[in-house]
Amino acid sequence: MSRAFSRVSEPLGALQSGEVPERERSRRSTSFLVLLVVAALLGGALRVWGIIAIPTVPVSDFWSYLHRGISLHERGRYEIWPGHANAFFPPGYPLLLAASFSLTDKYVGAAKAVNCILGVASIVLVGLLGRRLGGERVGALAAFILALYPRSILVCCLIASENLFTPLLLVFVLLVASGLAKPRALAIAVAAGVILGMLTGVRIVARYLGLLWPISALALRRRPFRAIALETILVIAVQHAVLLPWALWNLRTQGTFTFSTSIGAVALFEANSDAATGTWFDWQKAIAARVPGATKLGPHELDSLLFRESLRWIRAHPREALTGYVRRFGDLFAHDAHAAAWTIFGAGSPPFPASDVLPGDHVLKRHPVAVARVLELPSWGLLLAAGGGLIWLLPKALAGRQPGLDGATLVVVSGAAAYQVFLIPVFFMVTRYRWPLEDLLVPVAAAALVSLVASIRHGRPRSSAP
Repeated sequence: MSRAFSRVSEPLGALQSGEVPERERSRRSTSFLVLLVVAALLGGALRVWGIIAIPTVPVSDFWSYLHRGISLHERGRYEIWPGHANAFFPPGYPLLLAASFSLTDKYVGAAKAVNCILGVASIVLVGLLGRRLGGERVGALAAFILALYPRSILVCCLIASENLFTPLLLVFVLLVASGLAKPRALAIAVAAGVILGMLTGVRIVARYLGLLWPISALALRRRPFRAIALETILVIAVQHAVLLPWALWNLRTQGTFTFSTSIGAVALFEANSDAATGTWFDWQKAIAARVPGATKLGPHELDSLLFRESLRWIRAHPREALTGYVRRFGDLFAHDAHAAAWTIFGAGSPPFPASDVLPGDHVLKRHPVAVARVLELPSWGLLLAAGGGLIWLLPKALAGRQPGLDGATLVVVSGAAAYQVFLIPVFFMVTRYRWPLEDLLVPVAAAALVSLVASIRHGRPRSSAP
């Protein structure tokens, strides 16, 4: 037992710093790959068990994603009901579902199986990101944390776009970190643009994440400005090239050439208007009262109106807008009830009439407090470990005083996390929106835990480098 503890508690980066012989370096690299495979297999088994044990029925947005995928598979049309195309959600996740439906006519089962595969991919990617951040031990620990993370297991039961968004986000962050470590990275910038286009095609919130490339590069101050500018242009140009079919589809079916959705401003209006309540409300009624005839506009024209009205309200009520933003910022880190609500306890529509997400009696429905604890304690633990890790490790990494911790990777992860943390509260906020953020922060939490154990093991204060 003491030997195992000693191994875990060795300083971060002994491998990278050359303190370990080449043979030992190779052995540990092999051990990491074995542990990564074990974590992936364990995580995959738990996710398969989850979708079998919790037969969630898709409702609301999840029902919509499912039926968009079915429509693409059966009719080749991106719509929910025949003849009624809309641009509420981008098509990335439904396209993946449609591809899986060609293998079986059991659509819900196929969608959940795809989610399990995506969950395993996220475990592997989190492990690779952790290894890049702090070495093999950090990578292996990060992979096991995500493999066992209850909310991540539960999300596979939902036909939710986060299942695809998370692995794509991890790939994008890995590409940015890899590109910024090279003197010239045009090919990586192109690859990052492709992934970013796919990421934006899953959730529009990623549209401006391309700014992570230049901001991280400038923060690191390692590369010439001309190279940074050229690579940034490549990332953004390729991103929009990938999104071009979506913009053309919007033009053909909705009458507007746009890379966005037709309800992007709804969440902004729900957070920034006289009618805002902090929860969902009948925004159509509210905008119709404010602008007569508004609901007769085309979908993208109405979306533009909601955007303008939201900005008008913010300018007219700066104090209320700031207060609301701060409140939603805090709510982002509140107890996340959405995972359990949409997989176990909730009901919703469509379909019509509304359906319970877990019909009939189920052992989990009889123990809501236990379910809440199983979900909230790991979530708060992860957020505390990751937040503390960033505060503790980031200044040291930037100053080069944290041996074995890759400062560039930590800067990129921090930037991607900050993008979500500060952007999400601008809009109507539900804790579901933080799921990809939690997964992205798993390697930071793992690095903080390994570094803390190393500090304790070697008798150094927590503020010193391990």
